[in-house]
Amino acid sequence: MKFLQGIGTFFSSIANGIIDFFKRKYPKDGLDIAAVLQAAIVALITMAVIFVFDIFQLNDVNQVLIAGGIAFVLSLVFSFITSLISKGNWTLIQHLLKQFVLFIVVALGCMIYFQKGIDFEQIGIFALLGLIPTILQLFFNQNITESKYTNLANELNEKLKNTKVNNAPVKTLVLENKNGNNLSLLPNQIISIQEKGSSLEIKWQNLFNTETTTIQNSLSNVEKSLKENPQFARCNASTLVNIYAIKNAIGDAHGLKLEIAKSTETINVARNKVGIVQNSSLGN
Repeated sequence: MKFLQGIGTFFSSIANGIIDFFKRKYPKDGLDIAAVLQAAIVALITMAVIFVFDIFQLNDVNQVLIAGGIAFVLSLVFSFITSLISKGNWTLIQHLLKQFVLFIVVALGCMIYFQKGIDFEQIGIFALLGLIPTILQLFFNQNITESKYTNLANELNEKLKNTKVNNAPVKTLVLENKNGNNLSLLPNQIISIQEKGSSLEIKWQNLFNTETTTIQNSLSNVEKSLKENPQFARCNASTLVNIYAIKNAIGDAHGLKLEIAKSTETINVARNKVGIVQNSSLGN
């Protein structure tokens, strides 16, 4: 009985390990160079499956190339759709299911374009064959991306450990409020500035605590007024952060995130802004 229980525990642990692995974070789609490369890989897999297994009985190489083009375009369309719905919680299993559905749609597209008639058995075979190299590619991409951002976070945390806040006398910054009183702060008081519509939400440090003040202005205008203070970095399209206010950096397959001091807030760093944050002045 104990032997059977041991076997059950063994297989249960394997199953749980597989489930946990597929729950791992995966880079969400965006309309960028990564999406183009992904579309190219889907096109290559499509052409290889069609050429090797002759799934759709195409007549010549030109038709195989056209099928690759159909796969490329549909992959970009799927990336656009998932970029809208993958709001920070995209996982490996979700991406795998998305690619499986993509191959089904590619098969349907090829059948319609080449007027081969709808054959659900061929669609299933094509999708499964396409998924085999896709699984390997997804695992590789997930590991590479997670490792990349984990290392970037570790490098930034090392810099933060050695950071000394510059307390030299500086000018008071006057942040213009178009619909009210201007906000006057020292640069080191500002924690973060986030654009929300036509207003800015400014989090800043007073003598005892932190406050949030909303002013009417644009982030680009305020960024210009901060140009002489290199501790401010643009983290994404709508957020500026004071590097001195970062207490920790976290990296995973979703990218780089910043934990802010005296706050439970986490700020996401856009892929194209990682270098800016990494190279910002840390007061050294």
